[in-house]
Amino acid sequence: MKAKLARPYWRVLGGVLGLAIGLSAGPAARTAAAQTIVVAQFPDKTGKAKLGKSVFELVVGAAKERGATVIAWDQYQRTAKKNRIAPAKALLPPNIKKLCAALKLDGVITGRVQLQKKKYVIKLDLVGANGKVLAQKAYSLGAAEFPPETAAEAVEALLKPLEKQSVAATPPDAGSTGGSSGTTGATGTTGATGGASGGGDSGSGTSDAFLPPWARGGSETGGTGAAGGGATGGSTTTTTTAATTGDSGGTSSGGTSGDVRKAAEPKSKRSTGAVADVLLDAAFSLNHRSGLSPQHKAGVYPGIWVDGRFFLGSFLDVPVVRDIGFGGAFNMSLGLEYKQSGATEAWSASQMQWRGELIYRLAFNNVTLGPAFLIRVGFGSTGTTIDAGTGTQARSAAFTYPYANLDIRLMLIRPLLRFYLTGGFLFTVMTAKDVDGSGQGFNVGAGLDLVLFDMLAVGLGWEMLEVSGFHMDGQTDETSDQYHNFLVKVGWNWR
Repeated sequence: MKAKLARPYWRVLGGVLGLAIGLSAGPAARTAAAQTIVVAQFPDKTGKAKLGKSVFELVVGAAKERGATVIAWDQYQRTAKKNRIAPAKALLPPNIKKLCAALKLDGVITGRVQLQKKKYVIKLDLVGANGKVLAQKAYSLGAAEFPPETAAEAVEALLKPLEKQSVAATPPDAGSTGGSSGTTGATGTTGATGGASGGGDSGSGTSDAFLPPWARGGSETGGTGAAGGGATGGSTTTTTTAATTGDSGGTSSGGTSGDVRKAAEPKSKRSTGAVADVLLDAAFSLNHRSGLSPQHKAGVYPGIWVDGRFFLGSFLDVPVVRDIGFGGAFNMSLGLEYKQSGATEAWSASQMQWRGELIYRLAFNNVTLGPAFLIRVGFGSTGTTIDAGTGTQARSAAFTYPYANLDIRLMLIRPLLRFYLTGGFLFTVMTAKDVDGSGQGFNVGAGLDLVLFDMLAVGLGWEMLEVSGFHMDGQTDETSDQYHNFLVKVGWNWR
């Protein structure tokens, strides 16, 4: 009789002890292993570049304060290029999965800042190592300022899913206690409210997320306890499920570790310096011509200028090959007229310039001013056609030539202000129309570009070309011709 009475007593005592051990081990077990993440730089579409930079720095700081290991965004980009992933595609889900594996990352925080109806909207996402979005946060602000406490709250919410994954992957370091074996179902939750079933024991706000995988159940809803006295929560915000067979009437706790990993440094580093991978410029040109004998001179006359270039590195990240590029330019005059000195009659005229070239880039992005040298080799043409009648001294002239140029490009204020200087030689200038012979020449130029937004730039430029060593039809004396172009440019560039 005494033995029969003692059995319920020991069962109750065992259940109470098991519950106490589980609750006391819970807080320690819930502390996840330190995560290794990357915070991507945020595109800023508000026109206030400082806001995007400020949000990025605050998120990085909050993640570090929370104990996460934050790998530099530059290192992530370098690894992407090493794996032949274009910069514009580095944050696509398949590529995030690939780069997380390469750098041993737990996830990537991405974000964007934009202006909507006079509100500054900040959207943050956490993409896991599997390439799937695990958490999202969004904020609408009345001013271009992101409070530090808001950044901390956002990071806390974003990294929660990684904590649960880290805990779920941690092996148990303490045995379970309990009585008879049974099949149980439980749900790991966050933000749970109290509730219990079975065993007559209840808990308030207790999550089973700290339990090892074999002790958690497969239910899709909160509030189902383990048979024989397991405590569970009622409502969920994030759910972790598993179908398991465990021990009834007891609990188990899993250990945690502060594993902080350092990603390997990539061997190669991409440098583009002051030269973008892709550039397209449109300009209003002011032109001036002076030369020939008798002298042909045109004051300042307007024109349209277009130039562009692209490097293979914009889509092919292979050493040496990625710095090979192609470029070209075209200039056409508008409303050009010529007349002889002292005469009232004027003749309409047109001027056209073009060039096409092969480029090689030598860039030193880590040096002060980020210098880049461009070696340009190509073929060009400059010509002026004057619609004058016979018996006049007005002459049309055209010149074609191979050329070689060296450009020096610097970032005076990184990344806003760029400066360039160029000079080159024209080899074997060939003549046509009303001029004869052949000659040689040279060209020089300089300019400033101001980057307004991520890809938009405006600039001022000047180019001068001079050819000499040829002569006019019917004459033997050598003469020369000179052209100036003053440019007001707006351009699109992408690196």
